[in-house]
Amino acid sequence: MAAARPWAELDGATQEHALAVSPVGVVSHTGLGGLSLGGGIGWLSRKAGLSCDNSSPRQVVLSPTAALSPASATENPALHWALRGGGVHFGVVTEFEFALSDVGPLVQLGMFFVPVSGAPRA
Repeated sequence: MAAARPWAELDGATQEHALAVSPVGVVSHTGLGGLSLGGGIGWLSRKAGLSCDNSSPRQVVLSPTAALSPASATENPALHWALRGGGVHFGVVTEFEFALSDVGPLVQLGMFFVPVSGAPRA
């Protein structure tokens, strides 16, 4: 059984081509499946929506029968819809497809931390 893959690995591989899976969350060690099946908010959410809007579960081991089932917009569309945001309740997703977005070679971000006493001046 393969270990869960963190977003940092996928994000690093896509950035080499000026692409990103949108959005990839805000914590790089989050697992791919957990964030996608739980909805998923990330740095690019305002531009591209939630992780579940940009990922498509493809194969699911259904509970409680353990049957392998395809899930797509054309095959089992109700299951496909249910998995996007609430997927942890229906089975184990064994295959995903992710949409990519052009982001350029760099994404810039700045965070500023100011003590409460300095807030009026900031």
